[in-house]
Amino acid sequence: MSEKLDTFTAIPQTLANDFWTKSTLPLLWIFSVARFSALKANDPKTKVGYFFGSFFIITRKAYEIVGTHKSVRHEIVEDAELGRKVKEQGFRLKVVHGENYIKAVWARDSSSLWHGLRRIMIPLYKKEKLKAIMMVISTFVLILFPIIMLPLSVINTIDGKMETKSVIILFLSIMSILLIVINNVLQLKYSVLQNFSYCLGFPLSCPFIFVAFLSSIICADKKDIVKWRDRKYSFRV
Repeated sequence: MSEKLDTFTAIPQTLANDFWTKSTLPLLWIFSVARFSALKANDPKTKVGYFFGSFFIITRKAYEIVGTHKSVRHEIVEDAELGRKVKEQGFRLKVVHGENYIKAVWARDSSSLWHGLRRIMIPLYKKEKLKAIMMVISTFVLILFPIIMLPLSVINTIDGKMETKSVIILFLSIMSILLIVINNVLQLKYSVLQNFSYCLGFPLSCPFIFVAFLSSIICADKKDIVKWRDRKYSFRV
């Protein structure tokens, strides 16, 4: 009321109960920040908008003008889509930090984590194919390729092939992996709030994310493409 907002949504503390979720969420936040930038959402000049389904408040006027939940009943990620409609209609939206007040479980096990990743990628691919493909490519280049290249470059170094190219690849691989570990530590401390040891699970979580994103694009046209919270979704454009 003091900021005369039409709606606002709060970023929750994401709870994780299993190894795969605890190891994967820190990496996933990198792509979440790129896809759902709070700075852009809070900028009235942009059309970037979304809601966190765990908590948002909206005025009745804004809710009715955008068509209520009926307007997003066919969407797989209906909360994000409703937030986008609100912003496109010119209403004032703000994303705030609510980690100290709200807790939410996004994925309960490896299966729901897998389908949660597909729930993110498939709607993006259906609406913005190029952006989705670039996201898959960046996933491979930024987090998977360094893991693949590190042992190969170490083997070349041990074999005495200290060529400039091999040394550069080794250096870049090590630096990339260090950045991944540092990001995981920071996310585990400030977002996921789990033991730092889960930052070492990235050699497993990196391929998990990449394969989930890639399979989402490959299977995007199938019927009942996403299972989420005991429901099956088919995407309609």
